[in-house]
Parts: sequence; C-alpha cells; structure tokens
Amino acid sequence: MVLSALRSMSCLLVLAPLLAGLVWFSKVFNDNRKAMLAASVAWGAMVTVLMESLSALQALTFVPVLLSWTVLTCTSIAVVLFFCVNQLDTLRMSARRWVEFDSTSWVPLVGIGVILSATVLVCLTSAPNNWDSMTYHLSRVANWIDHHSVGHYPTHILRQLYLGPWAEFAITHLQILSGADRFAPFVQYAAMLGSILGVSLVAKKLGASATGQLFASVFCATIPMGVLQGSSTQNDYVTAFWLLCFLAFIVDIINGHDVSTAEMILAGVSLGLAALTKTTALLFAAPFLAAVVIAQCGRGKAKLSMRLLIACGVLAGLLNAPHLSRNFTCFDSALGPRSEVSGLTNATHTPSAIASNLIRQSAMHLAIPRANKIILPFVQYLHSLTGMDINDYRTTIDEKKPFSFGFSWSDEEAGNPLHLCFIVVAIAISFVKPDRKLTVYASCLVAGFIIFCIFIKWQPWISRLHLPLFVAAAPACGVVFGRACSRRVVLFASASLLCVGISYAVRNSSRPLLARSSILFRSRNDTYFSTRPRLSGPFQKAAQVLKGTSPIGFIGDVGEWEYPLRVLIGMAASGSSHLVHVNVQNESKTCGVGDPGERLPDKIVLMGEYPNILPPLPPGYLPIFSSPYVKVYQRAGQ
Repeated sequence: MVLSALRSMSCLLVLAPLLAGLVWFSKVFNDNRKAMLAASVAWGAMVTVLMESLSALQALTFVPVLLSWTVLTCTSIAVVLFFCVNQLDTLRMSARRWVEFDSTSWVPLVGIGVILSATVLVCLTSAPNNWDSMTYHLSRVANWIDHHSVGHYPTHILRQLYLGPWAEFAITHLQILSGADRFAPFVQYAAMLGSILGVSLVAKKLGASATGQLFASVFCATIPMGVLQGSSTQNDYVTAFWLLCFLAFIVDIINGHDVSTAEMILAGVSLGLAALTKTTALLFAAPFLAAVVIAQCGRGKAKLSMRLLIACGVLAGLLNAPHLSRNFTCFDSALGPRSEVSGLTNATHTPSAIASNLIRQSAMHLAIPRANKIILPFVQYLHSLTGMDINDYRTTIDEKKPFSFGFSWSDEEAGNPLHLCFIVVAIAISFVKPDRKLTVYASCLVAGFIIFCIFIKWQPWISRLHLPLFVAAAPACGVVFGRACSRRVVLFASASLLCVGISYAVRNSSRPLLARSSILFRSRNDTYFSTRPRLSGPFQKAAQVLKGTSPIGFIGDVGEWEYPLRVLIGMAASGSSHLVHVNVQNESKTCGVGDPGERLPDKIVLMGEYPNILPPLPPGYLPIFSSPYVKVYQRAGQ
C-alpha cells in the first residue's frame, strides 16, 4: 500500500518541468495564458523526445523513467532559480497577468469549476472504459511497457501501431511511474483545462472583451463531447489542445502583426504534436496556415511566411519522423496499412459526395431529445437532393451501419447541437458585419470542416473527430457574442451552456455520477465493463485460469477488448503477465519486436464472439475454459 502511494506520488515529477516552463515563459510573454501554452508545448516535445530516446535503448521501465524525470525536475528547478531568482518582483507581477473579469463573472466561473470538479471526480473514481481505449489506446500502452519499447510488434489490432501515439506516450509515463491506470485520464483532462484557458487567449487576440473571453471559455468548457472526453483515455481533446496552441501562436499574423522566432518555433512544435496525436488535425490546420501565408505575402513579407512554413514543416517532421518511419518499415506507407487507411478516407470527391458528407456530418450534431422524428426525415430529404445514396460505400466507413443519429450521453457518439447553433450564428455575423481578422478566422473554420468532409468518410462516431474544430470555434463565438450582445444576454447564454455542460459531466453514459449505476457505488473493476457488462464474469474467470502464466498468447478480432483482460490477469497474478499476439496473419506479422521462431506460449486466449472470422488456433492446444466471448486453450501435455 505504501509502495503504491509512493509510486503514485512519483507522477508529480512530470509536473515540475511544466511548472518551470510556465515560470520561464512568463518572462518571455506578457500574458500568462500564452506562457502556459508555450510551457505545455515545450513539455509535450520533451515527452516525445524522452519516449523515443528510452525506447531506442529498450529502457521503458520504471527505474529509467523515474531517473529521467528526476533529472528533468532537478534541472528545471535549477534553471528557474538561476535565471529567475533576481526577477521575483517581475514574476509576482506576472501572476496577475490573467484576464480581468468584472463582478458578474463569478457565475460562469463557478459553473466551469463545477464541470471541472465533476470531471476530475470521474477521472479518479472510474476505470477507463471507452471502446477504443479497451481495444487499442491503452492496449498499445500495455504492449509498449511489456516490450520496453514503442517499436511496432505483431498484433491482430493494427490500430495499436499506426495511429498517432502522442496521447499514449504521455499515458505510458504515468502508468510506468504509478504502476496502474488511475492517472491515465488526466492527459485528456489536462488538455481540457488547457483548452479552456487557451480559447480565451485566442479570443483576446481576435479582439474580444473580457466578457467575450470568458464566454469563449464557457463555450469550450461545456462542449458535450469535450466534457465526456475530459475523463476518457481517447485523444481527441489532446488533438484539440495542440491545434489550439498552434492557432494561438499564429493568429497574430492574421491580425497583421509579426511574430517572434520563438513563436514560430512553438507554432511548428504545436503542429507537430497535433499531427503526432491525430493526423486529422492537419486538415483543420491547413486553412489557417494558408491564411497566414497569404497574409504575409500580401504585406510583402514572403520571406517571413517561408520561414514559418519551413519551421512548421521541419519541426513537425522531426517530431513525427520516428513514428512515420516505423509505419513505413512495417507497412511500406508512412500513414499505415493501405487497407485500413483507404477504409477511412473517401473514395470519391465529386461535388455530390462532398455535399453528402457535409450534410451527414453536420447532422450528427442535430440530435435533440424528442425532436429526431422531425429532424431525421428533413436531413434525409435534404440529402436526397445530392443524388447520392445516403449509405454510399465510397463515403461511408461501413455501409452495413446505415446512416442515423440520435441523442446520446456517450463519449463516442454525443453531438453538440446547442454549440453548433452558436457557431453558425457567430460565423454568419462575422460575414455580415465584417471584421477582417474575425472573418478570416471564421472562413478558416468553415474551410477546415469542408476539407475534413472531403477526405474523411462518414462514420457513426464522427462527432468526436469534430471536437478540435468546436474548440477552435470557441474564440470566434466569444468575439461575436461579446460584441453583439449585452452583458445580461451573454450571462444568460453562458448559463444555458453551463446547464448543458454540467448535465453531461454527471450523466456520462459509461461513467455516470448521478444514476442508478453511479460509479460512486461500484468497484473500479466493474467500471471497466460499464458498456459491456456481460464480459465481466467471463473475463474474471479467464484471468483466474491464466493466473501465474507468462507469457500468454492472444488471438482476437480487430475490435476486441484486450486491455481489461490484461488488467485482470495482472491483478490475479499480483503483478504483470506478459501478453503476446500469436498467429498474426496481417501485415504486422513480421514487424519489429519478437522472434518469428520463438516457442508459442503454453496458454492462448481466443477472444471474439465469432470464432469463424478469427485467425486459426495453432495445432496442439486443448480448451480449458470456454465462454461465448473468451476461451482459454492450453498446450496438450502441460
């Protein structure tokens, strides 16, 4: 118990360089919010470099990670003391350089505090249980820890390899230090907190008053999908935060101002971190980057725009190079296996196909309780005007899952209807009452959504991929409503948004605080299976059968829940049990880690409801445990 507590406390080491960066950048910038974003970007780059370096040495284990963060912590403290000890008065003044609010601001600030408090309670109480986290987000973390490396490995679930890994990089450090996954959701939570502060800075740069800046923060804090993901181990909020950092460092150029070399570097690193987290961030960033280049060329500063492009390209490329090279080595493609990548991107780009995607993807945010009977037929009629089949396989990720949408409390499918209304009104006003910088910013938001719809297929959970765009839209909403509405109207709008945000914070369908199945009254192990309770019993029985066995073979379909079985096996064994994917038939079978001639494990887990679609079991194994969802086999004669 004491050792577990000490290991948990060691996670605080990762915060020291971040806080030191905040102190350092407070000297450089005249706004603490900007210093916070800069420190976060520097910290994100540090995590990437540290992860790749330890991986190259096969040293992703507790002692090397602990020593690395201890050295970084001591170095950070020493640098701050050496360079800032004579500037304490300046630092005290910088502590006041946050946005100043009036006496009526306490209502929205308290509302934001309630949402953040409820979300942090969910983070601490519930185990991760999102489908993608159980399949690949946390499973890849467990595999990296097993292999002491982020190198690619044979796996039945290819998404563990080729998708952007930065969020999982950060989670890996927390899990190695703490020895558990209790702090894993705090990566997304930190991104949520940083975004709430960051949108107010971008709003200020676009000309928002203090009221508008606060409204931007309220807007960001209450995005339903954002609130739900703030306690998850997905990566959409992390993507949104890095994209927001990129915007914060380049938006001055849209305003007609120059940026420093430091800001160019930070913009390039931010873009690199966004791409390393989720490649789709580049689709949203592209219009803003183009707007910056056009703005600079229009001012006769083409060389400066080239410097920015080079900085973004080189720095983003350097951060992503190791991951892309692993992909290329394994799949002959830097983006990943062509079979899976082609399944995510549109196969046709005709005007009708683009219109189809625009309608369907927008419709995912129109789900309103008790109103779908009216909204769905209208959307279907509108789509019929495109002449496309609403489930056309060329623009749909799975034609077997017909187009539909509905109200949801899930962090995979929830829409943002009220926020979409605010965005539409804000964009319309920005064009009707043009303000150059606001109009350019709003145009980039629209262009980013169009580009996204051009390339990415519709999918039932597409709304979560829109989260970065909703966060990026918050500053524009803050500017428009802060200018166009009275303070009383803005306060009423903020209260409406806060009611929505608080509702989602306490009624998350997989991690509810206020419900009969509240996580406050359930064991942590049970919450792993909140969305698939029928797996709990079979998984726990299988874990007992596998107790003390290592390594354990694993065979499963592309969407099976590998991670919770790993957790239960580790608990049953009072430690960790090495799980390896065996008899892999896809492109990863010759990847990186492992010896193809290595002896198969004595026990193999077969996971999946439909065994006929799974890779075959190696010969010579007999069943020792069977259920509809998981089966355990043992080598004959053992």
